[in-house]
Amino acid sequence: MLALLFALLLAVPALPVSEGDHVIRDFKFASGETLPELRIHYRTLGKLDRRNAVLILHESGGSGAQFMTDAFAGVLFGPGQLLDAQKYFIVLPDGIGHGKSSKPRDGMHARFPHYQYDDMVEAQYRLLPGRRGSVRRVVRAPPRRVETYQDDAIWELMYFGHAR
Repeated sequence: MLALLFALLLAVPALPVSEGDHVIRDFKFASGETLPELRIHYRTLGKLDRRNAVLILHESGGSGAQFMTDAFAGVLFGPGQLLDAQKYFIVLPDGIGHGKSSKPRDGMHARFPHYQYDDMVEAQYRLLPGRRGSVRRVVRAPPRRVETYQDDAIWELMYFGHAR
């Protein structure tokens, strides 16, 4: 049985992933501080087609790399799965201060602007192609805390005008 499971896992094709950095110039934080260049690193799967973008965020602003594991991508992004990358344009950003996005240890240390959830939401919004018109859904994973649902409602209220 274990050999069959292992063979099935090896038969699953690797999903094509694109990575990049979106640089936002003169990003103004809610604190009033400004960063000359805020880098948001991201991964994408699939092809953008009008309104098929799905933004997947870590509950605490972590890295989008964690969503490329077999336990997540292997059961969600493949053909016929819930977020089939042939149907949706999946966007997996690294949050401010995480992964390959701008962070204090890049050289500014204590001088790095103080940031909060609203700053992360603004940066994520500016990352999206076509902005509001292209986003089908914002998903936060793993949804473990009540605050997560409140944060998602804030994201959708800020950029969609309502919470879904």
